[in-house]
Amino acid sequence: MIYALHPAPAQEAIEYKLIKFSFGFGDDITPYQGPPSPEVDAAWAALYPYPEAAVPKSEAAKMANKTSPIPGDESNYMVIPEVLHTLHCLNTIRKALHPEYYNFTGTELNRLLFREKHMDHCIDAIRQTLMCSSDVTPLVWAWDEKRNMTLGRTDVVHECRDFEKIQEWSAFHRMKVSTFDESVHLPNDLEIPIFF
Repeated sequence: MIYALHPAPAQEAIEYKLIKFSFGFGDDITPYQGPPSPEVDAAWAALYPYPEAAVPKSEAAKMANKTSPIPGDESNYMVIPEVLHTLHCLNTIRKALHPEYYNFTGTELNRLLFREKHMDHCIDAIRQTLMCSSDVTPLVWAWDEKRNMTLGRTDVVHECRDFEKIQEWSAFHRMKVSTFDESVHLPNDLEIPIFF
């Protein structure tokens, strides 16, 4: 059993596993790296195909922060696991670095929220998430035979939450309505949250 200061609906999906990180250079890169391409875009999109999740009122009532019922599915409440929001933000920044590839015009940039304030939000959301997670895995220095020097290595084993389990949870709990209609106000009788 994993102890949590306040329960999150996806807490039930958390499992840990050891993962050796990629070095991110040379021939040790991931499918998420490199210049923009349909393959890189598909790899990023596959990380969070179902960001919006629907949880029953009983689960929403246990959360530290109040959330809203889903118009058209009022017995369920909308949440997005933070990891999926953070991945969206990182992907947003990645795309903004290549406006020529994505054919962004000023109007499209605004429509897709590639505005300065949104980018600022995304950078700070990533900062907060990194600090919250606070991975303390020791990075090491090792002799590199090819370069004939000692280099800092980031391709070490980390103890990680199993991201695939969280993806499975999100797919299982995905919203049944196609979109969350932000213009609809529904009565919300969840108790006032502690931290919001």
